[in-house]
Amino acid sequence: MRRSACISLLIIVVGTCLLVLPAPSRSVAAPPARSVTNRPTPPVPGPVIKGFAPPVERWLPGSRGIEFAATVGEPVTTVTAGVVVFAGQVAGAGVVSVMLPDGRRTTHMPVVPSVAVGQVVVPGQVIGVVGMGPPCTRICLHWGLKKGDEYQNPMTLLQRQVRLLPLKDRPHSTSGRRPLMRPVTLPGSSGKRPGSVMPPWRGAGKEFAAAVDDVIADVISDGSSAGMGLTKSGTQPFCGDVGVNLRSG
Repeated sequence: MRRSACISLLIIVVGTCLLVLPAPSRSVAAPPARSVTNRPTPPVPGPVIKGFAPPVERWLPGSRGIEFAATVGEPVTTVTAGVVVFAGQVAGAGVVSVMLPDGRRTTHMPVVPSVAVGQVVVPGQVIGVVGMGPPCTRICLHWGLKKGDEYQNPMTLLQRQVRLLPLKDRPHSTSGRRPLMRPVTLPGSSGKRPGSVMPPWRGAGKEFAAAVDDVIADVISDGSSAGMGLTKSGTQPFCGDVGVNLRSG
C-alpha cells in the first residue's frame, strides 16, 4: 500500500512538472503522410500488465496510465506524431513526454531518451530505450496520456477511426474483394424503405452488419421521419441519394 502510494505520488509529480513546462518554440505540425504508419502500434510490443484505472480523487492511489511488460534496453516508440517537450530525469526516473497536435501529452517512463526537447517525431519513431526505476513495481514501461490536469486512457490512441467517404471518391480497395454495390437488406423489412439508419443516441432505427470496406449504396432521407432509409434506386452521390463507404483508417 505504501509503495503504491509512492508510485502514484511520483506519477503526479511527473505530470505536474510537465504541465508547467513552457511550450516548445517549434509548432506541432502533422508530419508528411508518407511518414505516418497506417496502423497505430503500442510503444513496446509486450502485453499490458496493468490497465488504466484513475483514482476517484487526484490524491488517491490508482493507475494513471498503462503498464506494458518490457525488458531493459528495449526500444520505445511514440504512438503519435508530435513534438518532444521533455526528455530527462524526474524524481529518479527517465521520462520522455511528447505533445500531440491537439495539445495533449503522452508520457513514457522509465526511459533513457534518444530524442531532444523540440524534436518533431512521427508515429513509430524510436524515442529511447526502457530503463530501470519507478513507477513500475517490476521492469515495465508506463505510458500515460494527459490533457491539462486530466489523466486519460492512452489506449484510445491505438484505436482506428471510421471514416465515411463519398462513393465517387472511394479509393481503390486493396482487400482484393469486390465491393457490395447494392443496398443492404435489413432483416424483417421489405419494400422501398426496408429500415432506417439512426444515430445511436436517438434510440431508434435498426442495426445491421456490414464488413469493413463494404459499400452501402442509396442512402436517402425520405422526409417522413427522422433518420435515413435504404432504397433500391441507382446511386447518385450528392444528388439526393448518397453512396457511402464504411472504411477503417
